[in-house]
Amino acid sequence: MNYIWIIFFILFISLSGLHFYQSSKSINHIENEGKIAKIMGIKIGVKEFVENFNEYIDKLNKENMIINIYAGIGYLLAAFAALWSFIISKNSVPS
Repeated sequence: MNYIWIIFFILFISLSGLHFYQSSKSINHIENEGKIAKIMGIKIGVKEFVENFNEYIDKLNKENMIINIYAGIGYLLAAFAALWSFIISKNSVPS
């Protein structure tokens, strides 16, 4: 039954790696065509819209990176806790 900790270790280390990998990914900016569009009856330059939308994408990319790094660290700590539990359970003497 002690080997359940190794299964948890493998699961948590895999999830940690996934989150660290996802923290390096980002959404690309959209390109500007320079035309005028109507949004809800208001004329707005596509250039201004694209600039605002790209700022929003930058904010999302930064937040997603931070969230995934924290999740990766959390899973890494959980993996080492599972490994530590396995080591302790192997060294303990059943009563």
